[in-house]
Amino acid sequence: MGFDPQDKTGKSGLAVAFGWQSQPGFASSLIDHFRNFYARAYENGGDAAWVLVNLLKLLAEKLPGHDINLMCHSLGSRVVVRALAQALKEDRESDARRDLAAVMERIGRVVLLGGAEYVVEAQLLMRRLGVAGLARRPQFYNVVSRENDVLDKLGENFGPRTFGNS
Repeated sequence: MGFDPQDKTGKSGLAVAFGWQSQPGFASSLIDHFRNFYARAYENGGDAAWVLVNLLKLLAEKLPGHDINLMCHSLGSRVVVRALAQALKEDRESDARRDLAAVMERIGRVVLLGGAEYVVEAQLLMRRLGVAGLARRPQFYNVVSRENDVLDKLGENFGPRTFGNS
């Protein structure tokens, strides 16, 4: 991500971990919410996206002149892709347009490691990026590996229809 290994002061960057409720529990999902746990985790990822948008706004404000790079794994791509798509939507529809446009132009690299969000939300993000008129667009890197049969079956059978499994 461009960090200088000799940097002891943080001049070359800052790493911030963003956590969200990705394991809502199998039994509680069924008993308390009448939903399967994978669908609830996917939904939680969408809810966490707006929190990430606000964190990105704060980082952009507090760290002027620094790129903001994002890295995520598996269902974490739901959070990142949704957050960027939401920021672009809000950029068009709110009074805070300049703030969010400035945040989006600060996004440098987006690294998806075995990302689970490839269909509807990813297409929405790319459409919004295409019409956003940003001076600078993020660079996307999609690192894939051999499929995980268990997670693929969960996504195909229990994920929401927007997951691309219709």
